[in-house]
Amino acid sequence: MPEPSRWDECYKTGDTPWETGQVSSELQGVLAESAIQPCCALELGCGTGASAVWLAQQGFDVTACDLSTLAINRARQKAKEARVSVNFIVADVLNPPADLVGPFDFFFDRGCYHVVRREDVAA
Repeated sequence: MPEPSRWDECYKTGDTPWETGQVSSELQGVLAESAIQPCCALELGCGTGASAVWLAQQGFDVTACDLSTLAINRARQKAKEARVSVNFIVADVLNPPADLVGPFDFFFDRGCYHVVRREDVAA
């Protein structure tokens, strides 16, 4: 996975075209069209946390991770302002820390896998 400092620099300079600040419409659609009930959920590559916070607002028990410390700090602030609890973790999904534990009943990824497969598809 690329250096965490590279991702922090993107967030620091605002060079984050993937970061809309909006809940993923795909996530909203899946939950609206399926029978997925609130459960233990994991979001990979959560950025500043819009979707993770939204999941928590829907009653999910959410853990969300990102490689960028700056993004996670912003996500924590977003959850605090929304008055919801999300377990935000700075983590490299190719080398997950011990505190990234499940089991998870549902997971969501809007922008992590396409980067991972370029870096180390076997992992």
